[in-house]
Amino acid sequence: MKLRAEGATVHQFEGGEPYLNTPDFVKDAMLRALQENKTRYAPSSGVPELRAAVADKLRIKNNIPAQAGDVMVMNGGMQGLFGAFQSVVNPGDDVLVFFTFLDSHKRSARLFAGTSPSSANHRSPRSRS
Repeated sequence: MKLRAEGATVHQFEGGEPYLNTPDFVKDAMLRALQENKTRYAPSSGVPELRAAVADKLRIKNNIPAQAGDVMVMNGGMQGLFGAFQSVVNPGDDVLVFFTFLDSHKRSARLFAGTSPSSANHRSPRSRS
């Protein structure tokens, strides 16, 4: 708050709000989608064409042998983490959550494990303190 009050530009990422204007090519694609009546919910794993494009990128640029069926596209990090916790955490499991985390990460782990997760403050060997 102090920096902002002093006139500094401060970008707040925790709310998930973009701080840049939406590019014109994105707006154009949105208009095309509306005109083509692509206004229904997408599959929970993502639009097939996007999943295929992500898999292609992973294979070509990252040398990761991914197929479209290996890819899920989420609408945000919390959706992905919630799904991961739901998939791999069972009642009674111990869950370790590393700093920095959001409170919702601990709540999601607690929901599926039934116990409060432990927290760990990992410091890099390059840390100054």
